[in-house]
Amino acid sequence: MDTVKISKFIDCDSLKAIELSMNPEILAKQMPGVKSVKILKKKEKNGLIVQTVAWDGVLEAGPIKKDLSWIEEDSWDIENKKCQFVQTEGSFKIYNGAWMFEDVQNGCESSISLEYDAGVPLVGPLIDKLIKKVVIENLEALLSALEKVAKDN
Repeated sequence: MDTVKISKFIDCDSLKAIELSMNPEILAKQMPGVKSVKILKKKEKNGLIVQTVAWDGVLEAGPIKKDLSWIEEDSWDIENKKCQFVQTEGSFKIYNGAWMFEDVQNGCESSISLEYDAGVPLVGPLIDKLIKKVVIENLEALLSALEKVAKDN
């Protein structure tokens, strides 16, 4: 199990960034490790917008190539500008975290914290580092996709 945290400045206010982020199908088009994304369900629950999202992707880290599929529940708290997400079923042993948005001068800071275990058996320290690198690259691709979509809208 590992935890990664990344953040990026986005050239729009936090509410627009959240609105765009709630459309993962658009963001995924900019992410090379993602094969498909689909929102399966969307509802309001206890003041949150809860989305069930199916993801299909591939993890390529050195000699390892593993297809990954998972369903996650995203709980969007618009008022507090954050999303808590957790895998409800799928390839990961552990997959959960938070996506936060904070207004700053001329835009917002978008930050993701992810706790994960990719479920690759008998992984040594070198492969662990490669997997972590790929996870970070994918999160960076997600934030870069948000940055691009924000500029285009």
